[in-house]
Amino acid sequence: MFLPNAARVICICFFGFRAIPALYLAEILGPEILFDNLYGYESIFTIFLSIMAIPVALLLLRSIGFRFLETKENFLDFKNYRHLLVVIIIAAAFNSIFVTSFLYLIEGNDISAAITYRYFVGDILGAVSVLLLLTFMFRTFKSFQ
Repeated sequence: MFLPNAARVICICFFGFRAIPALYLAEILGPEILFDNLYGYESIFTIFLSIMAIPVALLLLRSIGFRFLETKENFLDFKNYRHLLVVIIIAAAFNSIFVTSFLYLIEGNDISAAITYRYFVGDILGAVSVLLLLTFMFRTFKSFQ
């Protein structure tokens, strides 16, 4: 399970594309501050590709007719978990393709369907588990008020 995918999707869906620089810096600097020299130069690009998979997924949805937070018949409301799941699944597909392709081109790693599938499933499971945890936490918090 890869939990940061949920943070990426939720931040970009709720705060828009202006959240991309903050996500990028947080994902690079957070582990770098906690663990010295954790990342190599390759991961700087894979992090960027992972973050950019979400805007690509949103732009793909927009190109096929979905609108975001508008009052048309085909619109996505990110407060609805189903709409977030659509973005999570499409972004996970792009992320797995982008990252495995980059690792193949730069490091010469084999592109196998199993590795791409593992990234895809890990992103989806991580994001769904975070959404379930947040749903439980917010319902519990709401019941105490």
